[in-house]
Amino acid sequence: MQLIRSADDFALVVYECGRDMMNQNIRYREMYISIYQHLHIWEKNLRLQDVFDGLLTGCQKARDDFGVEVQWIFGIPRNRHFSGQKPRVFDPTIATNVLDYALQGREYGVIGIGLGG
Repeated sequence: MQLIRSADDFALVVYECGRDMMNQNIRYREMYISIYQHLHIWEKNLRLQDVFDGLLTGCQKARDDFGVEVQWIFGIPRNRHFSGQKPRVFDPTIATNVLDYALQGREYGVIGIGLGG
């Protein structure tokens, strides 16, 4: 099983998504990324800048080769917001981190945040 582990991996996924968009005559897409999982849950040793670099590279190449545009929504994983305590206690740390990542990513095409899970 192949995993997204580097900026080059992100760029390749985005580029191939751009190819798929062209084949379906889609010119613009907003894609959802589980950024917190990539950086904190799944053990990949990724940095936020690696993700940004890959997204930007993939987007630019897809734009040049296929004439498509992609922007990003960073997802807050809802099921990880609660502590293991009873009753369940909301933990805002994850949402705060995702918001911070989204704000840092504005120049890389991040346009929003959303809830997942």
